[in-house]
Amino acid sequence: MKNRIKVSVIIPVYRAEKYLQRCINSVIQQTLKEIEIIFIEHDSNDNSLEILYQNAEKDFRIRVYSLQNVGVSESRNFGSSIARGEYLYFMDADDEIHKKALEIVYKKAKSKYCDVVVFGAKVVSEQKIPSWIRRATLTKKKYYKECNEMLLFNERGTRPFVWNKLYKRKFWEKNGIHFPKELTDGEDQFVQFMVFSKAKKVYFISNKLYKYYYLQNDSAMNRCLSDNIYRVEQHLKLVDYILNYLGEYQINLDKNKLAKWYIEIIINDLKSDKKMRYQYQHIVKKQIKILGISGELKKLLYPIKDRRSIIKNSAIFFKEYGMLATIEYSLERIQQIIERNIL
Repeated sequence: MKNRIKVSVIIPVYRAEKYLQRCINSVIQQTLKEIEIIFIEHDSNDNSLEILYQNAEKDFRIRVYSLQNVGVSESRNFGSSIARGEYLYFMDADDEIHKKALEIVYKKAKSKYCDVVVFGAKVVSEQKIPSWIRRATLTKKKYYKECNEMLLFNERGTRPFVWNKLYKRKFWEKNGIHFPKELTDGEDQFVQFMVFSKAKKVYFISNKLYKYYYLQNDSAMNRCLSDNIYRVEQHLKLVDYILNYLGEYQINLDKNKLAKWYIEIIINDLKSDKKMRYQYQHIVKKQIKILGISGELKKLLYPIKDRRSIIKNSAIFFKEYGMLATIEYSLERIQQIIERNIL
């Protein structure tokens, strides 16, 4: 029993040769030694696989798998399906973890019999870091004996990332938690809706135990953020997945908080450059009256700053981005969320 695996570390790898060794070093140097490290390389055309095999020869805890024609969700699902550890931990191949991280969170999980432990992260970037990322990586110490879905909206750290949490494997398997392969962006956030609608005991700690490198060249996040329209489409798909899940399992969330969450996702997308921001506000001005949205939601939806610029740039935006239908659709979906009895 002394040699049992306490934590399974699951790391998908896709074209990560520039940063991979840094990630590997941070994991093999963990003070918690009873771990297994599962790398799932998928469709890389660089030296990532070779780097993994070289490290596996030096450390028996490393297990390397190579899959074809899969994405990060399928890789993580595969990793969790073969994991033998008492707890699961998912990490990105271009980031780092503090050397005492797994020991700290494992002890917390065991001391309170937790389904989930949430911790903070340090964000590293040469570019401006969005405020929502800073908020999402700052956690406060708190323990919940009886968790409920509202933690998704009331506690920082719950959404959207997967790498700032330790999950009990029995809890994960019992509730059929998985990453949807149909989503190429937002899959982490979908998982959190599954997790926090099922978890009972959750421990939040304030320690910053993860180093998140935001917007590195060739990173999955960077590729997604470079295509504004693609990102909006993926986030609309994410919302549909989450609403379907909540409806299927009859999970009741506060409608206003759910609508606010949805609005914030779309706003972050549509405000990513000037033209999108101007066009968004121009359309919202018309749609708010039609949809009858008022109060806090109206303030969140329509922070007008420059009416003339909005009107002036609208024609240019229509021609270049063609986002009218997408924005109108998103606002209609907000209203559906508010009106649906099931939510």
